[in-house]
Amino acid sequence: TYTGADNQLWKFEAVGGNSRIVARHSGKALDVQGASTANGAAVGQFTAGVGANQQWKLSAP
Repeated sequence: TYTGADNQLWKFEAVGGNSRIVARHSGKALDVQGASTANGAAVGQFTAGVGANQQWKLSAP
């Protein structure tokens, strides 16, 4: 259930023409672990960097 708590909020930061998604409560970035390109790859929080595994492209459906 959404409560608006900091652990449910994210901010988007411009990086390399894409976006880095950062958790408000931890300041860590959404990160594809091991820079995997496989379907079902694990995603977690990690210290923010500029690697492709932390860059996300947002587009309209």
